[in-house]
Amino acid sequence: MHSAIASQRLDHQRITRPGRGGPEEVVAWLGAVQAQEYAAARWGLALRMSRSPTDAEIERACDDGRILRTHVLRPTWHFVGTADIRWMLELTAPRVHQAMSSYTRRLGLDSALLTRAATVFERALGRGPCLTRSELGSELARAGIAAKGIVLALITIYAELEGVICSGPRRNKQLTYALLADRASFKLQLTGNQTPRKRLIEDLNGDKDATLTYLWHLAMQHGGLWVSLAIKPANVKASRRDDPNRMGSYIAPMAQSDADAPPEEMSAGDLETARLYGARIAEIAGRFAPVANA
Repeated sequence: MHSAIASQRLDHQRITRPGRGGPEEVVAWLGAVQAQEYAAARWGLALRMSRSPTDAEIERACDDGRILRTHVLRPTWHFVGTADIRWMLELTAPRVHQAMSSYTRRLGLDSALLTRAATVFERALGRGPCLTRSELGSELARAGIAAKGIVLALITIYAELEGVICSGPRRNKQLTYALLADRASFKLQLTGNQTPRKRLIEDLNGDKDATLTYLWHLAMQHGGLWVSLAIKPANVKASRRDDPNRMGSYIAPMAQSDADAPPEEMSAGDLETARLYGARIAEIAGRFAPVANA
């Protein structure tokens, strides 16, 4: 069983079943890719492509802005697609700001200064080409803001989280920054016959347990509360397809349908599992509702 799970994970991660698209399709499939180590992250994308791409091809996708390398989800670099960067920032930036607040306070970087610095970046990048971090530091110096080393790094991360700047094309092996507005649309980008619902489903493609575990970890990282399923698994011989929690989940509901089955043929047990989970969330949320003064 463990080998089957490992095999399925490798398949859904596109390691044993590489995709046919380009590097941007790999990033879109995975949602976001850890990219703290730039060279290793590029190799990780190439590993998941079926047509043996060159390093130059991966680099070109980053330079062209088809893939963005920026700080999102956590205070670390990630590869993200242009269609996903804005909703990811909206969802996770507040918590990342909170996680970084002790560092910024210790270095005297208050909200007013950070906002002013981000405005300096926006104006400087709006006037001309992409700039390196050192060149952004020079722009701050001209505006009367002294920033080098870790201070400059924290300021650039703040501007990334605020959706002001993101990665630009590399210049002589140096990272440059561009305006996010120049590289990513403000609207959700849909392709072909995608709808927002279909896009969400595709973004969560992969092993069910791995997906739920990731979402649980993300909720914990952002100080959230997670409601467990609390439905006994239907995993005995007498269990039927239409029993609640037939997938044996504990974190949240899981469902399984035949690949060629239409939506209306979804298991009644899976639907009942979702209904019971919704009722449980409503009941627990009610415990936190404010109590009116008597």
